[in-house]
Amino acid sequence: MLQEHFTVGPEAVYGVFEGAQFPWDPLLRLKTFLKEFLEKNGTRVPADLPKDVIIQGEVHIEEGAHIESGTFIAGPTVIFK
Repeated sequence: MLQEHFTVGPEAVYGVFEGAQFPWDPLLRLKTFLKEFLEKNGTRVPADLPKDVIIQGEVHIEEGAHIESGTFIAGPTVIFK
């Protein structure tokens, strides 16, 4: 049933879909996925992030992700490109 709604690829973001049968299953695993991802990969903030971006908590931003000026990001958060 999951494949009817999502194309799951090899990228790290799709780890949240591991073991999912239904489209809503990843929501049940989201907190655990974020915690495991941040423990494994750590926090990361690109050097070219606009100066007025506000970050609180654990945040990992993938290189090349587009973050608008004035954005507020509250962790735990992972932002993929």
